Amino acid sequence: MRRHLTFAALAIVIAVLGGWFYANFERVTQREHVGFSGEAARNPLLALTRLMARMGVESRAIGNAALDKLEGRAALVLPRGRAGYTTGRASRLRAWVEAGGHLIVEAEGPGSRDTVLHALQVSATAGSAKARPQPAEIRLPHAAKPLRAQMAPAINLADFDPSGRTGYAASDGVGTLLLHLARGRGHVTVLPSFYFMTNSAIGEHDHAQLAWEIVRFVPGTRLVAIAPRLDRLSIFGWLAEEARAALIAAAALLVLWGWRAATRFGPIVAEPSPERRRLLDHLRASGRYLWRAGAAPQLIAAARATCLQKIARTRPALMDLTRAERARRLATLTQLPLREIELAWSGDADTPAAFTAAVRTLQSIEEKLTRRLTV
Repeated sequence: MRRHLTFAALAIVIAVLGGWFYANFERVTQREHVGFSGEAARNPLLALTRLMARMGVESRAIGNAALDKLEGRAALVLPRGRAGYTTGRASRLRAWVEAGGHLIVEAEGPGSRDTVLHALQVSATAGSAKARPQPAEIRLPHAAKPLRAQMAPAINLADFDPSGRTGYAASDGVGTLLLHLARGRGHVTVLPSFYFMTNSAIGEHDHAQLAWEIVRFVPGTRLVAIAPRLDRLSIFGWLAEEARAALIAAAALLVLWGWRAATRFGPIVAEPSPERRRLLDHLRASGRYLWRAGAAPQLIAAARATCLQKIARTRPALMDLTRAERARRLATLTQLPLREIELAWSGDADTPAAFTAAVRTLQSIEEKLTRRLTV
């Protein structure tokens, strides 16, 4: 009986918990943004391309190769990210505009390198630091009503071409919202931001209509060319356009170095076989070294001491004589001039000639005394 009551109580608790869970929880489907994929992920202005097609205007993305092939009555949408643009490419863009094209360009950030705006003689400086009310209202001369759009960052755009004609400029207390200029037979529209034309924002506020009205600045536009990612020049192409003078100078130096180095090319000269030096060569080298080192007095003193020792062995009686008497006695025994003997014993051997003569005389005295003794 007790066992049945336990099962019944457990069943009641499970039923109550199940009813409470059913009454308080339900299964729902929740959407999560995963970002764009495919072509929309590669081209942030793909929605603008679709918008132009729906409005009856041909639109397509182009690359760098097709840029120079654009004809008149066309609009080129050029976003920021042009740090690799050379002055030559910017000059070609200006020439295309002056020939009748319509360039819609997004300004780079203040302080960034922008060769395109510089070629078009448009300056971009930082705007006010105060916050801009979002969205901002932009009044275009050919639009039926003010258009609301998000415009950031705050940039002041100005035309510094004295011969140019500013067609229209819209700004608020924070910065420039839009600047439309005339260049030759063409037009330039400069915007601080292309955010309102991107895939994620073109459906908000009046962004789509603003993009269409900007194209309508030039009536009769037949083609909108969108270049979200123009091909950048290779490192060799950039050097050819921006550092041509330096490359020519470097090439000239390389040719000059090669010509100079080529004169030293040829067969390898065999190493000379080492020669065995004679003892006399070593003695001569040692004597020259000692003479250059200022050891002449020590050398002549050593030579005189050696000669005196040999005289003491061969003619000991001469050692008891005075220097003058010994010199006269040696002159008689050796048949050498007395003057040479006196210079050899007491002269200053301060020149190579005097040193050589003194040593030669001392050597002659040694030889003659030794030979006479032997005889």
